[in-house]
Amino acid sequence: MYLAEIAIDKSQRGKGMGTEILNIIIEAARKKRFKRVVLDAEFNNKGAIKLYKSLGFEIFDKKSIKLFKKERGGMYNMEYVL
Repeated sequence: MYLAEIAIDKSQRGKGMGTEILNIIIEAARKKRFKRVVLDAEFNNKGAIKLYKSLGFEIFDKKSIKLFKKERGGMYNMEYVL
């Protein structure tokens, strides 16, 4: 299962909503007998990366753009293996 977008309004962050939503998604994927749940996290989104890792997601790849020999923006590809 690929999660294209997950967002929690700033005013609601830190209340467990992201954890609850991801746990529901993981359980739905498990019931459907999917092999993994995959999502992308921006390099600079430390809060999201921390949340995903706390739930068992791991980085398996990364994508970034090199511009003038510097890495600019990018995403970690993360997965939760069922």
